Amino acid sequence: MEISAERTARTLPPITRDEILRRSLSWIDDGVWYSQSSYHTNPNGRYRQDCSGYVSMCWAAGTSYTTATILAVASKLGSRSDLLPGDALLYRSGGRGHIVLFVKRDGNSLVVREMAKPGTRCRERKMTSGEASRYTPIRRHNIAETPSGMVGNDVVAGGGGLVYLIAADGTLRWYKHLGMADGQPSWANQGQPKIVGSGWRQQFTKVFAGPDGAFYAVTPAGKLMYYHHLGRTDGTASWANNGRPVQIGNSGWGQYPLLCAAADGVIYAVAPDGKLYWYRHLAAATGPGGWVNDGARLQIGRGGWAQYQRLFAGPQGTLYAANADGDLSWYRRENPASPDGSWVNDGQRTTIGRGWTHPHLLAGDDGAVYATAKDGDLSWYRHLDQHGGTWSWANNGQPKQIGTGFKA
Repeated sequence: MEISAERTARTLPPITRDEILRRSLSWIDDGVWYSQSSYHTNPNGRYRQDCSGYVSMCWAAGTSYTTATILAVASKLGSRSDLLPGDALLYRSGGRGHIVLFVKRDGNSLVVREMAKPGTRCRERKMTSGEASRYTPIRRHNIAETPSGMVGNDVVAGGGGLVYLIAADGTLRWYKHLGMADGQPSWANQGQPKIVGSGWRQQFTKVFAGPDGAFYAVTPAGKLMYYHHLGRTDGTASWANNGRPVQIGNSGWGQYPLLCAAADGVIYAVAPDGKLYWYRHLAAATGPGGWVNDGARLQIGRGGWAQYQRLFAGPQGTLYAANADGDLSWYRRENPASPDGSWVNDGQRTTIGRGWTHPHLLAGDDGAVYATAKDGDLSWYRHLDQHGGTWSWANNGQPKQIGTGFKA
């Protein structure tokens, strides 16, 4: 039984789903114990340490509601299929109740965060569909339903013809292009996406992927998180660590306007002052692992990289960059997996294309380049001289449209 709380309806200030999920992690990080009489204070405020106090904290409600009063600041949803990250599931029966925060879907289960019962800490767990059927889905009033907390990176490539779309609802959708070699519009699963995750848009400001199933995501606090998609070959929703991220980088990653991953765990980062930095994650294919140079960044490019709007890495040390005028530049590093790798052409750019103003540019294998249009059309190009950097393209440099709907 929960203690009483004020029942007067209040107009809550707007909050984003990103912020709700960020707040929800704070009690897990703090290791807060369940209590109906104690209160926990952190930068998110002072709230009672039970289930509804926790959701009140996540929602920035200003006071600790109970399961009997929480609907003063929330409304019931039509069905559980309407749930979005940051919503909640409410149970009431015989004067007792429980409430959990919804995070994402995992197959037929729901991933939730909660304060469960005495003797337990704040936790994340899976809720079966059978258990969830006893709960009512609810949504906080005045959620700022921004289309995305992300800055670009709504479409990412994973090598081997893999293209992932982070949809407006936060689901991560898997596609596999079978025609990568010649630009034929041939796709696995007849071109239909497979949903392999949820909550990606609400939790992160940037997402980028490397080969071998490595995904990197930057939180609003600037931390770098790692995922490993085990089901990348056939599009199953199978992830290492049960789909939970592993933090592999401390705050500071949010400073980079451009980030991209390459083979062998190499990550390139462009700083606001235009300098290019190199990192290498030693366990990109398995995770979590360590870093070369203990994770400290190494500068490999002088100022000037701030001119670029898009940055993507191809194989064999190739790095492509497009500026606001649509000029596509080619660079290549010898021995790119080493911090001592040198630049071909002394690091001077080689222009290999014009008109590259696409919202997203992605590298496939063997010179394949994917480009999205503002209307969501996906086009294929193939750079024929990724090793030497000459202006040489398949199909005379003309795109082949291979898909539609690649727009969040």
